[in-house]
Amino acid sequence: MMKAIFYLPRARKALLRHRGQADRIISKIAAYAKNPAAQANNVKRLKGNIPVLRLRVGSYRVLFTEDDKRVTVIDIGPRASIYE
Repeated sequence: MMKAIFYLPRARKALLRHRGQADRIISKIAAYAKNPAAQANNVKRLKGNIPVLRLRVGSYRVLFTEDDKRVTVIDIGPRASIYE
């Protein structure tokens, strides 16, 4: 069963900013929502006391949270600036 995917406004704006990579990023997020084990080597939990995960898509990073039924995409951006 595929989890539902929700994009916060900040993530939607980031997809518009990075149009050239948007299709690739969206497909990776969908692949994770469908089968998290297949993307396990590209996903890590961020350090600290926050329940945020990051998905690696080339030089871009997708920050998200998840529960049993959905993946909530928080932000998307280049590796160099996403963690600021």
